[in-house]
Amino acid sequence: RQTLHLRRWVLGACGMHPDHQEALKKNRVVLAKQLLLSELLEHLLEKDIITLEMREHIQAKVGSFSQNVELLNLLPKRGPQAFDAFCVALRETKQGHLEDLLLTTLSGLQHALPPLSCDYDLSLSFPMCESCPPHKQPRLSPAPSCFVSQKVSTDWLSSVGISLY
Repeated sequence: RQTLHLRRWVLGACGMHPDHQEALKKNRVVLAKQLLLSELLEHLLEKDIITLEMREHIQAKVGSFSQNVELLNLLPKRGPQAFDAFCVALRETKQGHLEDLLLTTLSGLQHALPPLSCDYDLSLSFPMCESCPPHKQPRLSPAPSCFVSQKVSTDWLSSVGISLY
């Protein structure tokens, strides 16, 4: 059970922030009904949020609602930058009303949550974020803002006696 929890944490470190996921979830039906995908997918492809194969998979669905649902299923798995890139793509494709809806929801979520406290044992070593400058302290929250590589995470977990596989 501990292995599964840690595996979710490690994999989640490279996923979308939970607040961003919740904003997408709370607006899922509106987005599924109103998104106009043709140009939007090209923006997401350009920003490496989706791959060519993902675009083809989305476009293979029958009907715009099903295509939109498929994109909404993929977005939370596409990294911590996916939400911001999606919002920019909405703005650039003249769907700013949907971006506004997401940002309003996000703002409400962030005001409703209490501030996170750091109650970790700081004597333990944590995986380092590869893109964090060395002069800054790494974030120790469950959802770091930068990527934790699979190798670093796996090595670190192995060093403390936990296997993901």
